Amino acid sequence: METILNLIWALIDALPPLLTASLLMIGISAFAAFILLFVVGQITMRKENA
Repeated sequence: METILNLIWALIDALPPLLTASLLMIGISAFAAFILLFVVGQITMRKENA
């Protein structure tokens, strides 16, 4: 696991800062969207069960 993280950090260091920031923003957005979908899914399931 640690070697994978080190590899990712090495790739990030090699990339230009602007590209890294863009990728980071896309990653955060995707992560937030996934959490939102999960929460909405949980609420929907609860309403159907209740």
